[in-house]
Amino acid sequence: MEIPTYPKIPWYDKLVPDKPCIAFEKYDGTNLAWHYNRQNGFQDFYTRRRSFDNSDADFGNACQLFSNYQAPLQKIYQNSYLNEYDDLVVYAEYFGPNSFGGFHDPKDQMQIVFLDLCFLNSSNSPLLDLISPFIFTKLFTGLPTPKVIYQGKITGKFTGDVKNGKYPVNEGVVCKGFLNNKVWMCKIKTQKWLDRLQQSFKEKKKWIAPDQIERSFEDELPQEKG
Repeated sequence: MEIPTYPKIPWYDKLVPDKPCIAFEKYDGTNLAWHYNRQNGFQDFYTRRRSFDNSDADFGNACQLFSNYQAPLQKIYQNSYLNEYDDLVVYAEYFGPNSFGGFHDPKDQMQIVFLDLCFLNSSNSPLLDLISPFIFTKLFTGLPTPKVIYQGKITGKFTGDVKNGKYPVNEGVVCKGFLNNKVWMCKIKTQKWLDRLQQSFKEKKKWIAPDQIERSFEDELPQEKG
């Protein structure tokens, strides 16, 4: 079965819906996924590019971190809201105190926070159907999830305050809402983080992180639209 890749989160711009959302802290780590099948239980682990197991040099430790939450996740998957779906995928961010730009310090004590849950339809389509962020926060109560920084409509003051470091976040925030039965998202990053990125990778325009994702300044720096 093809497991959907977590979507690339666009930058905030004037085309973002003028609707209530939840702004979660954005962590500087690696996006990982864990597949669950209702008949066969918990399945494989994935980065955006490949599957991995506990022998993996870069992400093997994440298998144990995921497995620590197998029981509460199993309980979530039995929720009546999700009962009609045979296959579910939970997404998490994997990071440590010194993770930066897709790289991790092997000496760090790593952690995961759960970001999202998607369900596959009856045709096993790889298209991503994410659960509403408002439902997600209720279902995942008690599990490690991103800190909620703000709730409401996105305003110019809010975006400016995030950029200027007036909220207790390092990289920035991800805003998520739900409109027409689909999740919409956008990201806002702090100027401090962007400055650090530019300083750290000033000799490189592109680099490959351990998850085999090619990163570049074009993707990491904001592009104004609208």
